[in-house]
Formats: sequence, structure tokens, C-alpha cells
Amino acid sequence: IVIHELSRLTERTSELLTELKSGSEKEVVQVVDNLRSQMISTNKRIRTVDSMSPSGRNRKEFYDLVSQVSGIASGFSNRFKRHDIEWVVNLDGVKAAEPLKVFMVKGLIAQTLENLVSNSVYWVQQGLKAGEDNRQIVFDIDSRALTVSITDNGPGVDPRYSKEIFKPYFTLRRKGKGLGLYI
Repeated sequence: IVIHELSRLTERTSELLTELKSGSEKEVVQVVDNLRSQMISTNKRIRTVDSMSPSGRNRKEFYDLVSQVSGIASGFSNRFKRHDIEWVVNLDGVKAAEPLKVFMVKGLIAQTLENLVSNSVYWVQQGLKAGEDNRQIVFDIDSRALTVSITDNGPGVDPRYSKEIFKPYFTLRRKGKGLGLYI
């Protein structure tokens, strides 16, 4: 699990560093914030298996969830452009314009969202649902339920695999490790 996360994080970090070269000042700030969150998350993963250090602690903190989700989505913007993927961040069903203060473990939310977005990008490239013409990924934040949903219009999961996809080492991706959804 740790190796999977380190591999995913270092791959994503490399992509973000490449994006720093061509970004505007606002985009650079968002990329740096994403990098910081990833490095904190990576450090925590390492400390959980390092017997010589105290266990990595995942502490809840107050922060703006809309900003975090928007920042993560923006961090994928070059990849979205490259693969012709439209995206939007919604808060309570409309395009997010207001902050939403939450008390959550920011690093774990970032880790989860990064995994889900990476999967969505991969699968919308494989094909679209019947009747769909444009690749789309939608980030929906529900302020009442305090949930974040990521949906795409890719081919979807074959119902026969709906329970299997959350088991370790199960994958339908050619080079997948089968740990992302499990983690």
C-alpha cells in the first residue's frame, strides 16, 4: 500500500512540477499548495511504516473544502486539456463560488480525490457512455452531507465487478496495481 501511494504521489508530483513551468502566478500558487499537501501525505505514509519514528498522525483541521477540491482539479488542468476533458466543481448543485469551511483530515481527502480523479481521467479516455460526446468530470460538494462526489461520463464499472474493485490487487487497468480504490 505504501509503495503504491509513494509511486502515485511521486508520479503526480513530477507532473505538477512540469506544470509549474508554464503556469500563471495564480496557477503556480495552486500547484505549490497541491505539492505541499502531497508531501505532507507522503511523509505521513512513510512514518506509519517507519519503526524508528512516531506514527504518522492524521489530524483534523479547519479549512475550505471548495478551495481544496478546486485546487486539486486545477492541478489536473493540463492533463484535462491534453485529453479534451471538461470539468466543473459544484457546491450544492451549482458552480462553486462560495467557500465551505470543514473540519476534516485534509491530507486524506487530497489522497482520496487524487486517486479518484486519476481513475476518472484514465477511464474517460477509454470510452464514453452511450449517447455522450464530450469527456466530462464533475466534482460535487454537498454542504449538508459533507460529501465530495466525483463523477465522469466514462464507460462505468461493469456490475459484475462492483464489489471486486474495492479489493486489494484487483484491477482492470493494463498497468494498474489494484490498490487505489482499496486504499
